[in-house]
Amino acid sequence: MNMMIFSVAVSALVFPIIGKCCDMVDPKKTVPFAFFFRAMTTYLFSTLDSPDSIRSYGVCVLMILSSIIENISVDSIFNKNLPKETRGVLMGLYSCAGQFGILCFSLIAGSLFDNVGAHSPFVFLGILDFMFALITIAFGFKYDFSSQ
Repeated sequence: MNMMIFSVAVSALVFPIIGKCCDMVDPKKTVPFAFFFRAMTTYLFSTLDSPDSIRSYGVCVLMILSSIIENISVDSIFNKNLPKETRGVLMGLYSCAGQFGILCFSLIAGSLFDNVGAHSPFVFLGILDFMFALITIAFGFKYDFSSQ
């Protein structure tokens, strides 16, 4: 419980700073950084031996921060580029797709946990984040986000 309170407190302080950085820095840099950062923290999470160690607290906070950076960097791109006429509908579809992705990941991660091991969902998430970061760099965001 203490770890969750600490993580939420740190996250609450960092949200506005991350949002400001995402406004100032080109998404071509923030999105790959966010996904590489979370890939690194999920790897660190998979190496923990004790859930109540100081290292666990640090890794938990880093993982939550990396998820926040990832969400804000992607959400800010999406929100900046939506036409006003359809913004509500598109945000609803975006949220629905996100929830469907969470459902699919939960089913796959649960199966991995049961059949492979306790660390396997974190390794799986880290691999997905790493692959997505590579894809964003490889395709290079063919859209110019700075023109909005």
